[in-house]
Amino acid sequence: RGKAEVLLTAYEMTSDAGAFEALQTWRPAEGALAFQAGKLFLVAESSQAGHAELQVFADAFERPRR
Repeated sequence: RGKAEVLLTAYEMTSDAGAFEALQTWRPAEGALAFQAGKLFLVAESSQAGHAELQVFADAFERPRR
């Protein structure tokens, strides 16, 4: 299967707590997944990828770099 195109929108908040609050108040939408990485609130969107694929994308993005 081919790879889906994912649009990632990042919002830099003033603190980790601010990003967490944005995540808690975000309303789920089809074809979109919100997640947090430090003080970043991120939304991954794709019309081609399902929720499970977006979760894999988010997990890879949040994984610490070596």
